[in-house]
Amino acid sequence: QLKYAIIVFTTLPVIFTYPFFQKYFIKGALLGSLKE
Repeated sequence: QLKYAIIVFTTLPVIFTYPFFQKYFIKGALLGSLKE
């Protein structure tokens, strides 16, 4: 039960922040490729 709670608490922030990081990563990758 405790292990499951730890897994949920550690994965939830990742799931919520992943789209934002992905958006910035794609934007950064596009800018980097355009500069080269």
